[in-house]
Amino acid sequence: ELADASFSYSDHIGWERFGQNSLQTILDSVERVRAYGDFWSHMMVAEGVVDIAAEPELSPWDQAALTPIVREAGGTVTGLDGADAFESRSTLCTNGVLHQQVLDLIAEGLSRNRRAARATLPSASRTSSVTSWLRSGCGIGHS
Repeated sequence: ELADASFSYSDHIGWERFGQNSLQTILDSVERVRAYGDFWSHMMVAEGVVDIAAEPELSPWDQAALTPIVREAGGTVTGLDGADAFESRSTLCTNGVLHQQVLDLIAEGLSRNRRAARATLPSASRTSSVTSWLRSGCGIGHS
């Protein structure tokens, strides 16, 4: 069960591509979180010590080494978007049982980010046009 799972990742860098909320959603959904680093996290999934390991940015040469090891140990490896890890250039390794649940959490976090981004867009009543809003710096103050 996801609530009893352990999750390992290296750091917060790179998660913006999948929505910063995606990482927080995973962190809030598991029992234990550790940051063992890039390659080692995935080897711990293969060993059965960690249930989930994820990296939003991982080079193909790093993936090439860990993917067969995790799969031969019975785990599942994809990108954080569910696509092929090599094409995604991200990696999600799980014990196999929790894989779809984690992908659903990532999609949920990304969806929350998209809703938040839409909420910051100007409505017709607040501005005469999106163009003027963009030209004004999108509401971002400059110092």
